[in-house]
Amino acid sequence: MINIPFLSSKRITSFPRPGRLKAHFSSRARSLDIDREIINYLLSQYEIELAGKSKNLPNARRNTNLVIDTVHGKKILKNYRPDWKASTIEFEHSILEQLRKTNFPAPRLVPLKNGNTWLSVEGLNYCLFDFIQGKNYSSSYLFRPHRVRMMATSGRMLASLHKQLIGFQPTRQHHLGFKSLEKDRIRNIPWISEKIIELVRDSRQISEEEDKRAAEWLIRHSDELFDNLVLLDEKLTAANLTPIIIHGDYGLHNLIYTDVDHAVPVDYELSRIEWRMSDLVSV
Repeated sequence: MINIPFLSSKRITSFPRPGRLKAHFSSRARSLDIDREIINYLLSQYEIELAGKSKNLPNARRNTNLVIDTVHGKKILKNYRPDWKASTIEFEHSILEQLRKTNFPAPRLVPLKNGNTWLSVEGLNYCLFDFIQGKNYSSSYLFRPHRVRMMATSGRMLASLHKQLIGFQPTRQHHLGFKSLEKDRIRNIPWISEKIIELVRDSRQISEEEDKRAAEWLIRHSDELFDNLVLLDEKLTAANLTPIIIHGDYGLHNLIYTDVDHAVPVDYELSRIEWRMSDLVSV
């Protein structure tokens, strides 16, 4: 077997996929995703001054994120999607604060003067994070030895994350998962029943021929779908699984690697009280 030195080093060798290159150039070509006046106002509330240019974060999906240069170093300015409630944001932030207290590698929130970690401007919610040095490799070609070591690193980080949060009860409530470590699921069987009734009702209003065929399938199988979900709920409940705080969207797309053996999990928006297997299945 030929020994290739760089494959056994901690430094990751990668090549960007076409989609990553497209996202990069697109983010640079368009205007800032957050208005400059809003940026200036938000930073004034943090009492932080700009020291350089701001740029769009290329791989942001659900939210609008900027990388901004300030007199206190690089920061990430995050604009939450409009449907994200205050209770969900505070739930996420309480988890991040707990991880900070335990010195677990995770995004670090920049607090405002009054101690709050987010603020609302013109109906939209924002927060500021310290910039994490490293790289995301979700849209890159990787050599197999590096990918295997990175997978092992990600597994260790997930196990450590779960362990760090055992027994911790976040502030407020997420709209997904369980209400608390001891209480029922938020989206329970009555909630599912109500949603299926809504879907069937709305499906009857669809007129487009192609969409109508799919809607008719849903209408015909709605009772069967509900029965299967009830059966699944009964089996999982009988398994007596213990709810813990999970990441909720764990994977290569939400890991910043400093080297092949060290990574920082990011994006805790979907962190919630849930069965541990939900993280394992999604990974």
